[in-house]
Amino acid sequence: MVTCVTFFTAVSKLATMRQHSVTIVAVLILLAAPCRAVAQPPLIPPDGRIPLHGVCNQSWEQSLMTGSFYKLAIALEYKAVTMMSDLGSYDLCSMAPNSHYCTTYFGVMCVLSDGSQEVVKTASTCNAGPVLGVCVPLECSGDELSRQTQNFTRHAELFQWLFQLTSLCVVVPPYCTNHSYGFMSADCIDEQESFVDDPSAVAVFVVIVALCALSVVCALAGVYRRWSVRQIASTEERQELLNQGEGEPLPTQRLSIMWQVVAWFDLIENTRDFFVVKARSGGSVDTRFFEGVRTIAMLFVIYGHSLYFPATLNLYNSKVAVSYAESYASVGVFSAQLAVDTFFYLSGFLMFHLYVKYSEKRATSVSGELKNPPVSHIGLMYVRRYLRMTPVVMITLVFAVWLSVYIPTGVLHKAYWNQPTFQACKEQWWHQLLYITNLNDAAGWPDCMGWFWYLSTDFQLFLAAPLLVVPYFFDARAFLALMASGVIVITGLQTQLKYGAFLGDGSSYYDKPWMRANPYLFGMACAALVRSDHVKRLFATEHARWVSYAAGTTLMVTCINVMWMGLKCFEQKLNSEVEECSTQFFQFLNSYAVSAWGLGMSCVALPWALSSETGPIKWFLSTKPFAIASKLTFCCYMLHPIIILIVVAEGSQNPTFTPLIQYARFSGATVLTFLAAAILHLVVEVPFAKMNDALTRST
Repeated sequence: MVTCVTFFTAVSKLATMRQHSVTIVAVLILLAAPCRAVAQPPLIPPDGRIPLHGVCNQSWEQSLMTGSFYKLAIALEYKAVTMMSDLGSYDLCSMAPNSHYCTTYFGVMCVLSDGSQEVVKTASTCNAGPVLGVCVPLECSGDELSRQTQNFTRHAELFQWLFQLTSLCVVVPPYCTNHSYGFMSADCIDEQESFVDDPSAVAVFVVIVALCALSVVCALAGVYRRWSVRQIASTEERQELLNQGEGEPLPTQRLSIMWQVVAWFDLIENTRDFFVVKARSGGSVDTRFFEGVRTIAMLFVIYGHSLYFPATLNLYNSKVAVSYAESYASVGVFSAQLAVDTFFYLSGFLMFHLYVKYSEKRATSVSGELKNPPVSHIGLMYVRRYLRMTPVVMITLVFAVWLSVYIPTGVLHKAYWNQPTFQACKEQWWHQLLYITNLNDAAGWPDCMGWFWYLSTDFQLFLAAPLLVVPYFFDARAFLALMASGVIVITGLQTQLKYGAFLGDGSSYYDKPWMRANPYLFGMACAALVRSDHVKRLFATEHARWVSYAAGTTLMVTCINVMWMGLKCFEQKLNSEVEECSTQFFQFLNSYAVSAWGLGMSCVALPWALSSETGPIKWFLSTKPFAIASKLTFCCYMLHPIIILIVVAEGSQNPTFTPLIQYARFSGATVLTFLAAAILHLVVEVPFAKMNDALTRST
């Protein structure tokens, strides 16, 4: 009895943890087996598997191929509570006679006041639940297995007690009574639904096919138009020769609206333009190397997420992954955080550069200095930015949420379907239309397409950036002082809140624009400095350039290592295995990491942008392959987690981690992501960008 009291005391503490405690529910059903004496009859058989009967009664061999709740307990040791699973053996079950393979999944049942019941559709918006692989006879359909599994979990007292205690992270509709309950259901892999039975998936499929067909049709029309133009030009040339130069060529006609639309979606012309590299420079400023920086930053993001996203589907050998994360070899994985800061830096630099470049064309100039900044142009900048991003973002979102869930056919296909980040978007998709997905925690919303937080944060920073640039037109030094003040204030705020750039103490700080603005501010400040004659003269000397290179390299390398040390502190705090880092040391990591990267990038970017010298690194980053690949990074960022998760869910077992598999998974995900991004870029991003330019050109 004392053991049971101790156990339930521990359970109560576990239930208050910040992790998604609902996933602990299924594990604890079985872990409570030693306390069976205080309950009527035993809730769980000794083998730790769901009891089945009738047509679903398992043979001894089938039970050995079935996952057990007992095996899930190891996940608790490593806080792997986002989605735990024991998938049994799909391979053996598929080869066994009279057998087929199924998996369980978590759900919430709403009980109405009249006694009727309905499944809460958003039950998986923050918890995919535990997953068990079940090998059952062919006569046992998915519906029958679901009925027995649901009935078992519905009446398991400990399961329901914990369900009431933990208060699901998903909000149960207010019309549900307090008799609502959690349950587990099942889905058989050979009975997987087709997308043709889902009207929403069919609608998304039709839209995607229509866009692809439109691109092909417009490509054929474009071929005809170019052939016609050549024929007309040839006729005019012959006429001029016959008239001995007296004839006048026909005036060039403006394309009709129909041919303009054809030009927007012309796949051949868009593909041809894709391989054309235009120099990104302004006067004496050369920023071609930014294309390589952007591409490599994207590769680091994919590399880090090649470990993170498979882990959300529960790694088979979590101990190996944890050991790897604790070793210095993982320093490259967590540099993915800095890669996102690199994106912010580039956004700030290019926003300032393009805004001032536009101002130079439109504003009045006196003695070569700008005055009267074109504030009226800011509204148009917002419109163009929104129209530039939104079509691609929303196409990606609806594809991921409503259509991609039908792609995986492996043992984790239902776990992929139930991904909280997808399920939440079925109700919260409009948050991305407004670019407010990074405010979900403050507003109490479920997390929709979690990695899209960057798009929202970047858009919000863009809203503020033109207003921050206005002082530059009156006094460049005042603008630089404003940027420096912003960096100091944000760094102090992050330190006081014990925010860690490597991971953060919570999403409430990690994805907010006022917490991630430092690299953006550094980017704008650097773009202003490259226009300074004093800075140009300074970096005309080789000595100044090498000092700047050394300072920038030192800052960025130490920042990478500080991020890794910060992770160690966070892991110690999470596991409470050893004394956590001191507050002073943790604050130092925060204040250094959030500022050193942007400053280090500026120390390298300034001499590169102003010098005509082309060293090996600058030359490498400025090469044509990087310039071409960088055009795909926007689409790559949105698509890569979907690609990674689909590949993992297509497998016949839990994802396995080894460093070699990590590199292989990263390589495969990179190739597939860039191929998919190329299609999205040519079929959606480029056509709508051309449409955006045409619609806003006259203003």
